[in-house]
Amino acid sequence: MVFSSVDFLIKFLPVFLAVYYAVPKAWKIPVICAASLVFYTAGSIEEPWSIGLLIASGVINYCAGLGMEKGEKSKKISFALGLIWNIGLLLLFKYGVFICDCLISVFPALADGPLGTFWVELPLGVSFYTFMMISYLADVHKGMIGAEKNPLRFAAYVLYFPKLTSGPITRYEGFSEQLGSRKVTREQIEEGVRLFVFGLVFKVFLANQLGNLWSDVRTIGFDSVSVALAWMGLAGFSLQLHFDFWGYSLMAMGLARLMGMELPRNFDAPYTSVSMTEFWRRWHMTLGGWFRDYVYIPLGGSRRGRARTILNMLAVWLLTGLWHGADWNFILWGLLLFAVMTVERLGLKDWLDSHRTAGHIYMALLIPLSWMVFAISRLKQLRVYAGRLVGIGAVNVMPGDWLKYGRTYWWLLVLGIIMSTGLPMRIYRRWSKKTWFWLVCAGCAGLATFCIYKGSNDPFMYFRF
Repeated sequence: MVFSSVDFLIKFLPVFLAVYYAVPKAWKIPVICAASLVFYTAGSIEEPWSIGLLIASGVINYCAGLGMEKGEKSKKISFALGLIWNIGLLLLFKYGVFICDCLISVFPALADGPLGTFWVELPLGVSFYTFMMISYLADVHKGMIGAEKNPLRFAAYVLYFPKLTSGPITRYEGFSEQLGSRKVTREQIEEGVRLFVFGLVFKVFLANQLGNLWSDVRTIGFDSVSVALAWMGLAGFSLQLHFDFWGYSLMAMGLARLMGMELPRNFDAPYTSVSMTEFWRRWHMTLGGWFRDYVYIPLGGSRRGRARTILNMLAVWLLTGLWHGADWNFILWGLLLFAVMTVERLGLKDWLDSHRTAGHIYMALLIPLSWMVFAISRLKQLRVYAGRLVGIGAVNVMPGDWLKYGRTYWWLLVLGIIMSTGLPMRIYRRWSKKTWFWLVCAGCAGLATFCIYKGSNDPFMYFRF
């Protein structure tokens, strides 16, 4: 089940909110847990075993947390076992097939054995909930928080449906505090509705429609598009990814506000950045914070000299690439980001910060190029597409294709560029409490629901990670 679906908007959400608001405070956590299980089950109906895996992972991490408070020896053993489970979960379900393929490419004889037929489905949300549980264990191990003894409160942290499948990646400390102090007010409900509708509009009217341009380019074939259409396709994909993930994040924040809670912000107008370093401080902020606090700083951060700092950055960006997907293009993508940010750290960023116009031009080229590596999984196709960007490779089979698709998508590309600035949130902060804004929200929500009902919808892109 996804937020932008008829089942969620018409069936799940109204029933959940009616029950949540009706029950006394003591029953709200059990209601959250039960509703989250229903939500996850509906999204994993074709892989029911993944529901058991999620529950098992929650139980194991809960027990590992308790074990860390039974003495120093138990603390080390419980922490190690918890990490082995969580990392092993990712290695098996997310990277198992990729590892087998790599081994077979080196040792072809292995293809005749079990490695040649190994296959597992990626459980929904496994990257997100596993990272949340690793952060919980690490914080308990460092003494930053105590282990949660109430199993329902811990279950609510693991299962909380607004963040379960695509984040944001939350820390237990802040989430637990809100579970104990939450109180739903009229202002929170109003803000929750506004944020949710804002995100729904971005998903349905921008992300889904811009995604059609990239789909058209893939249908034509990378070796058959003109230079202009190749760049248009990348622009479309870049904007689609932005509004898809931002839309999801706003909807998740809105749902949390409807329950009297807050989720951390994941976006801060990243496409207005003047350097890739700044971009990744504004894009998927909770993932960047996780890698900073649980990988970069424990490795030494920037405290041990330039060479060690660069080595630590390499580890972070390789892991960031692999977190997004188990394929060579994601490794290449992580290495590309590492190379760019290393150059920026050596002095380019300071120059870009003081020459912001040049920085915006630099990022206008670099953002779509980086997403090209992210979007195209087969390295041969990646080479073809990179060649088409500069007019190298097969001859364009349909001269003037950019005019045809430009007439269809130009207004979406222009609107997407405008809305990827800080303008939407400035409008939101200034006008969101006005009566006319509510009327616009109601109209947009109704139209978006109608479009979803008619089939104009796609799952969120970050579900695949």
